Amino acid sequence: MMLKYGLFISVITLIAISGFFIRNAILYDGDFLGMASLTESSEKYALDWLKPSKRNIAANTGMSVGEMLRSKQWTAYTWSELTYKSFIGAFGYMRIFLSERIYNIYKIVLSVLVIGLCGQVYRWIRRKDKTVIEYKSGYFFERKWVWKNRNRVLQP
Repeated sequence: MMLKYGLFISVITLIAISGFFIRNAILYDGDFLGMASLTESSEKYALDWLKPSKRNIAANTGMSVGEMLRSKQWTAYTWSELTYKSFIGAFGYMRIFLSERIYNIYKIVLSVLVIGLCGQVYRWIRRKDKTVIEYKSGYFFERKWVWKNRNRVLQP
């Protein structure tokens, strides 16, 4: 039921915004997000030190994507380290980090969780009698879940 509502809202939203994307595609020669015109106007009207061609970013230095992910040119961490640390906790424009002990505790906990998840997926794949969950619609907002196994039907 919730999936139907979500799909309905998504379709309505896509219909509502599609006109803007079609307009941009027509005006900007297929660039439906308008990024080329943004870059062009930034080059034309921005202050000299803010122009995209003069900014010191990885794309302007000729780095490949792999080099960008492994580079420590702009920060003390690689991209994967910075992403992990910011997922756990990073503050003040990603300049203030937690203690390394806290990140190590989270590494251990997340590793145990991933190992447990892999084990559960393996057990589910290897199990011979698969349990099937079926949804049977009831009255308004009433949910009836029926767990069917090979030999029995369980109703919670």
